[in-house]
Amino acid sequence: MLPLLVFCADINVTPIPHDRREALFAQPGVAEKFLSAYERGSRVTRDLSDHWNFWPLMARPLADVRRELGID
Repeated sequence: MLPLLVFCADINVTPIPHDRREALFAQPGVAEKFLSAYERGSRVTRDLSDHWNFWPLMARPLADVRRELGID
């Protein structure tokens, strides 16, 4: 979550001031889309960033894999 806030939303989470672009979440609808995506991601049943081996799933139908992993 922290990298998303720092690099995508340009939210300064450090005590050091820096130049900022226009606030991403100030744009209409962006905060709602971000929260919706975060909620969808929270339903995924496997940590895909922690030594996940996707190769055994390659031969399976995508819809089955998405269902198994909880990916909408």
